Amino acid sequence: MEIDQIARTAKLMSLPLAFGGRAVAGLGRRLAGADRAEVSATTTARNAEQLFGSSGTSGAGAPGARSRCRPSTSWSYGCCPAG
Repeated sequence: MEIDQIARTAKLMSLPLAFGGRAVAGLGRRLAGADRAEVSATTTARNAEQLFGSSGTSGAGAPGARSRCRPSTSWSYGCCPAG
């Protein structure tokens, strides 16, 4: 296995652990009395930032290519319109 493959595998394996950690932290905030909508929005934003924040480093497409699509707060599964 090449170093790049090992690094990519480690990155992918860290995603569910980070998502789970944020869920537990959110539960703690809810138990402490934080607003449900605020906790949910914060957790979703942080998860999206980790998942989509390194756009262009996934190795898909041309080297250094960046997607026009950006994560949004809506639950749309289509590509963002150009513009």
